[in-house]
Order: sequence, then structure tokens, then C-alpha cells
Amino acid sequence: MQYNDNSRHLFEYVNKVTSDVRAIWLTKNQTVYEYLKKSGYEVYRAYSFKGYLYTMFAGAAIISVCKADVNDRVLRGSRVVQLWHGTPLKRTDIFAMGEKYSIVILAAEEFLHNQLLGDKRKARFVLTGYPRNDVLLSSQKIESIERLKAKYKCDKMVLYLPTYRDQVLPRGKTEPIEEFNLFESFGFNFNRLDGLMKQNQCLFVLKLHPVQRFRNEGLVEKIRKSSHMYLVDSKNPLQDVCEYLKYADVLVTDYSSVYFDFLLLNRPIIFAPFDFEHYVMCRSFGFPYEEVTPGPKAKNWGEVCALLEEMLGGRDEWADLRQTVNRRFNAHQDCCSSERVYKQIRLLLGLDGDE
Repeated sequence: MQYNDNSRHLFEYVNKVTSDVRAIWLTKNQTVYEYLKKSGYEVYRAYSFKGYLYTMFAGAAIISVCKADVNDRVLRGSRVVQLWHGTPLKRTDIFAMGEKYSIVILAAEEFLHNQLLGDKRKARFVLTGYPRNDVLLSSQKIESIERLKAKYKCDKMVLYLPTYRDQVLPRGKTEPIEEFNLFESFGFNFNRLDGLMKQNQCLFVLKLHPVQRFRNEGLVEKIRKSSHMYLVDSKNPLQDVCEYLKYADVLVTDYSSVYFDFLLLNRPIIFAPFDFEHYVMCRSFGFPYEEVTPGPKAKNWGEVCALLEEMLGGRDEWADLRQTVNRRFNAHQDCCSSERVYKQIRLLLGLDGDE
């Protein structure tokens, strides 16, 4: 449905660097369709005649979540390349949906040696890095974020990216909790945070997971009226979190694996696992949380504000540990991940010699 993540950045790379491979985007979203059409890319609605036709004859299908990313109803002879959507902090089995892939893309070397994403016999795992991270390390400016900072007249940016929560259902099943309630339940003080941002000429950017919505509409209205806080429209299919990460001076998150990407920039991270005890009842981690989260842990919003005040003032005691964790989970630290993935796809299709 969305135009973002690894698929987007690989798609744009292929369109930019080659003419002998035909890159086509399939979408079920009208906004995405119109945007790509206007931008000059080849795009079709997934369930249109051409959507079916090109899926049937495609040499490779590129996905970031599952085969439903494209037109899985007629996806038969294509080689499926699973880019995935990030190095997982939580325990994950990408084969749990019963799908088969030709290639699975990785950023961390230890996933080559351990079955942390699933049985290695079911696909070829390749260590290329994630295409979306080329944006982080590139010197190219993002016009939309430049305009946002200019509009709010802020020199710095704090990015808050909480992940969604699950609730336990009968028989041990889980489902996402739609309402986001981590503000009221953990001492959020709007005036304190807004004042802190104003004092430091900083913009506080908040982006929820797309499956979540705010419980408190009054608070949403206050954020929207603030001159130092900005709420990203998570339902907008064109929003790409990578662009915000690139400009963030400090990241605040909890259990979202997006911080693995942010480590490439070696900037401060505040971990805010307010509801840790509840969270681990629903989800299990692939690694010890304390071992792989190089930053201070805040138990409530008061502690988050205190840590932000220190970090925005220049205090940072976690740089060395961030580097250590970064080396562990980001084997490639350059702007060439899209290139490496593309080379693997060409080899898979036999375009550059034998596979």
C-alpha cells in the first residue's frame, strides 16, 4: 500500500542507473499510483490487466514484507527477493507465512551464521545492507524535511518513533493495540516538552506506527498548534521514516528496530521502554535488550525530558558503545547497499554471467 522502505529506494536506484532492466511498481493505493505516474515512473494498479500481465512475466518480484506487496495471485515463475523491513530486535521467522524466497537481504553478518530470521536452508541469505540506508549516508538533501525545518525555524530535531503494542487474546494469540496511550499513562507533560524544544530551537517530530492512532484527540490538537512539535501523518503512504532519521539529532524509541539504522549516524538515542514488563509478555526479543540498546533507558516522560536536556546541551556518554553495536548489526557502512542488492538480482536472473 505504501511507497517507502527498501523497495522504494531500490526501485528508484534501478530506474536511475540502468536501462536494460525494466523496473515496474505495482500498487493498490491511488495516491501512490498518481505520485509515481507524475514522477515519470512506470507504475500500474496491482489488480489491473497490466498489473496481472507484468506479474505473470516478471523475472523477479521485489518485496519488503510478503508477496502481497505485489500481485501474489498470479506470482508463479518469478524469483522472489525478500528485502525485509529492517534488522529485527524482536524474535522473527520470515518463513512463518509459508512463503518461499530466492534471496533474503541482510544488514547484519551474524544473521548469516545463526538462524535468527528463519531456516537458512529455505533461501539464500546475502549480506548487502538495506537500500533505504543509502539515504542516511548520502550527502543529498531531502527537500521535504528541509522545508519542514524552515517552516518551524528549528536548528535541531528530535524524532520519536514508538513501535506498536500487542494485546494477548484467548488461546495465546495476539493482535495490535490500535490506541496509542504512552503519553497519559507515563507522565507526559506537554508544556515541559514544548518549552524544552523552544529553549533549544528544536523540533520534536512524532511518528506513530501506521496501525496505531492517538487516544487523546485534545493532545493531538495541542501538538498540531505547537510551533516546536510536529505530528507526522502515518497514514500518508508517501511518508518515509528514513528521511526523518537522516535529520534527527536525537532518536527516542522503545522496541522499534529502526534504531539499528540510526546507529549508522552515531547520534544519541534515548530508549523509552516504559511498559517493558507488559511488552515482553506479548513479544520476545532475539537478543538481550540491555546488550544491544546503546543508550540510556527512560522509565517515563519526566526522565525522557531530563535526558533530552542533557543531550541537546551536548552531553553524550554512549558514542563508543553505539559504534560497537553498529559494527555488529551494520556490516556495510556506506551508500552502496542498493548497488549490492541490484548486483545480486542480476546474478539471480543470469544477466551478468552464471548464477
